Amino acid sequence: MVMAAPTVTNTHPVAVASAASYTRRGYTVVETSLSAAVGVDGIPGPTLLIADAGIAECVLEDRVDPELMASGIQALASEGWEVTVLVPAARMGAAHWGLRGVSASLQAWWPGPSESIQFGAPQVP
Repeated sequence: MVMAAPTVTNTHPVAVASAASYTRRGYTVVETSLSAAVGVDGIPGPTLLIADAGIAECVLEDRVDPELMASGIQALASEGWEVTVLVPAARMGAAHWGLRGVSASLQAWWPGPSESIQFGAPQVP
């Protein structure tokens, strides 16, 4: 299990949109830093932990090389988490390349109307 202090930022629009989809279904969502969740210092972005469902959703920031977090994502999956990496749609190619073979799903996101966030279907890297 990931041992990370929760953060209370709730300001990342992708994390907010994803967390809302789980809380509407009655799940408890804890937000922590991506850096803490994958065990790699300096990686920006949030991770959502939905412990009662065994789900970890890692938000990949646009400027982060996906390969930097591959071993940490694999470690989360090895601990029993079902990991999804939420990726800006324009970065899906880089995410597929950098996370190839990692036990996780990739899910594209992009801005929608009225400041909403839209999500694509999960894909295997």
